[in-house]
Amino acid sequence: MFNQWSLNKTESISLTFEAIRQARIRCYAWEFAEEYLTDCLNLFRAPGESASGGSTFRYRSHPSKPNDTLMAINYGYILGKILIGEPMFADDENGGQPNNRQSQDDKHYGEPD
Repeated sequence: MFNQWSLNKTESISLTFEAIRQARIRCYAWEFAEEYLTDCLNLFRAPGESASGGSTFRYRSHPSKPNDTLMAINYGYILGKILIGEPMFADDENGGQPNNRQSQDDKHYGEPD
């Protein structure tokens, strides 16, 4: 048995993009980082419907292009928020923290939804 955190990937990526917009996450010069940062552009928002019938979206990966850099940035940003005790989501019943549960599942964060 091990600790496993469960987190909505679309919500966490939205938080990461917002942190980039607010300059909480910054990078060194584009000419040096371009090869890696273009990975962040290989995701797109796909519209959908929630269970209650409302409009929503999910992030989808391009089938033949990597998004590893974005997933690493997202993982690091969310881990940083957990470690410093910042809330994740303002309206979350868990006080803004992801669900922590004991699990024997072999499913990991980076696996497709």
